[in-house]
Formats: sequence, structure tokens, C-alpha cells
Amino acid sequence: MQSTFTLRKDELNMDFLKGLKKMFSGKTLNITVSDNKTDEQDETEYLLSNPANKQMFLDGIAAIEKGDVTKVKLETL
Repeated sequence: MQSTFTLRKDELNMDFLKGLKKMFSGKTLNITVSDNKTDEQDETEYLLSNPANKQMFLDGIAAIEKGDVTKVKLETL
């Protein structure tokens, strides 16, 4: 099993560690810690920094504003 957690340093507390211990009970863990470069910009800014993503978002917003949407029932997915 593999999990990725993104959290602020103040969220790294005993409750988090207890949760990890429970989640991976009886397993050997590899833990890698790195700073998240995207902390400097929010997720929207990060996604919009790519021109293709930005155009996709702008096209989607324009379609919604025109009422050009398709409703899909969750059960059909």
C-alpha cells in the first residue's frame, strides 16, 4: 500500500503519527520528507501556470456561463 500526504508542518503532530501507525500496522515504512514547492502558490495558480490547463479552464468557464453543460447521473459513470 502506498499513500501520499501533503500537509503543513504544524499539522505534523502525534495524532497524524498515530493515524499512520494504525494505517500501516505491522508494516515497515519508508518515509521521505520534502518541501512542497507549490506551497508558494495555491492550487489554482499552479494549474493555471500551464497554458494548456489555463485554456481548458477558461473554455470550461465560458461553456458554463453559456449554459452549455451536460448533466450526468452518478450511477451512469
